[in-house]
Amino acid sequence: MRHLFIGNPMLGELQREKNKALAPHNWQGSQLAARVLLVIFYLLLLLIVLVYVRDIEPYHVLYALLGLLTVLLPASLHGVIAGEREKRSLDMLLCAPLTAGQIVVGKFSRAAITMIGLVLAIGVPALIIEVVKEFYVPREVAMEGHTMGGFFYALLVCLVTAVFISSVTLWISSKTKTSSSAMLSTIATLFLFFVVAPAIGSVVRPISFAASNMLTLTNPYVTLINAYTGQTLRISMPYGSEQVATMPYTLVSIAACLLASVLFLVLATQNVYELSRGRKE
Repeated sequence: MRHLFIGNPMLGELQREKNKALAPHNWQGSQLAARVLLVIFYLLLLLIVLVYVRDIEPYHVLYALLGLLTVLLPASLHGVIAGEREKRSLDMLLCAPLTAGQIVVGKFSRAAITMIGLVLAIGVPALIIEVVKEFYVPREVAMEGHTMGGFFYALLVCLVTAVFISSVTLWISSKTKTSSSAMLSTIATLFLFFVVAPAIGSVVRPISFAASNMLTLTNPYVTLINAYTGQTLRISMPYGSEQVATMPYTLVSIAACLLASVLFLVLATQNVYELSRGRKE
């Protein structure tokens, strides 16, 4: 494990990119103007949040964060392996003294930077709203069972889902030969997980209540609000209604995302290893 993180040359590339971004010549002219505009836009966003804090709930912002992660992570990661394979620059990387695991960890670290940036940029306004709602401005809609910890629990759901999305995208990128096919395959796979599976859960509810709950309540977009509110749900059934505790399904969703992420990263490593072995042969 040590060689994956401490002695990994791929992580050194990130340090060089950071130094390049912070270099003085990159803080002049149009690049400086773009960064100033970005800061102004972000400050305006914070101002809007404070002005309309009565009308905005923190979970609204967290849903925006989850949506951005769902879109931006595949957009930034789909070509990290497939794109290099398409341009034939991957051959140089495979010939370098790097293991398949080091390559995958290095590529995944790019997703980590995107995740951290988005969570800080969007999570801070959400936290401001949460603090204001919790201590200063009464909520228009009472949330029985919600605590301050529910906010961080929902934020954890966003982070774990982001790790899952990144690992899926990286695995697909390692399996496909072009960036376009990697992007289309990633969209189809995420659509299957986030849309088709809950739809199937709704259809099978009259047949199997447990299977329906497992498919719908473990969906990250459902898990987020359940984690935030901490409430039980009353679900209508043909014979009446039942109360369902959401906490177990939230924990199952988080655990499943983490286990699936590890699995997809292992599969991506295996794919890169096979590409490397084929190159050497």
